[in-house]
Amino acid sequence: RASGLSEGKYIGFGVLERHDLAAWSEYLKERFPGQPVILDGVSMGGATIMMGCGSGNPDNVRALVCDCGYTSPAAICKRTLKRGFHLPPFPIYYIANLFVKLFAGYSLDEVSAADCLKKNRLPLLMAHGKKDGFVPYEMSLENFRSCGEGAVLFTSEEADHGLAFLRDHEGYMNEIKEAIKELKSEAMSELAEAKSTHNEIEKIYIPSMNFDLMNEYTEKTLCRLSDEEVVAVAQKGNEAALNHI
Repeated sequence: RASGLSEGKYIGFGVLERHDLAAWSEYLKERFPGQPVILDGVSMGGATIMMGCGSGNPDNVRALVCDCGYTSPAAICKRTLKRGFHLPPFPIYYIANLFVKLFAGYSLDEVSAADCLKKNRLPLLMAHGKKDGFVPYEMSLENFRSCGEGAVLFTSEEADHGLAFLRDHEGYMNEIKEAIKELKSEAMSELAEAKSTHNEIEKIYIPSMNFDLMNEYTEKTLCRLSDEEVVAVAQKGNEAALNHI
């Protein structure tokens, strides 16, 4: 939102973007019915996913990965004022939040990721580096304490902000694989069911198909075409296959 080619005039620190996230998930549900979705975000992206738990995710969202997300827009803004600019939250933060309300239509105090996580029932992997100089590791600890069962906190001892994946790639990937193991098992089960159905259809229809007649018809059709026409048909078939891929 309000970044790159995306629409919108103001960034919402996750307060506004959580609604965008739900809308995209709904779109994926319509576009790819039956396909599970895993939401993965870093920093504000991770906080956005966690805030989205407050209003609930569409049923196609099956797991969450949140890397170094903050507890709330208010908390990270106040911390940035103090650590980055050596300024107290009062009165600057409160004046800034007033402008946010007037011009962007939301409040930095409106949503807390830590509170929203209490409503989450999905598998959740949280990740954070202990050397994060922007969003402190303690924020993930606070978020994690708000979670119920099914949440895991992966800690990278050496990672700075958003770098846990690079600093401890193997450990990070192992936790992701563990988090989605149930989804993978479910997907394999659905695939096996689909394959079984396909096999049953083949048993019914293939014996009834007259392949000799089909081959004869194909040969007659090709005989009526010139060499150039045969090549043209083959090229069109290749192009259609490439476009499909």
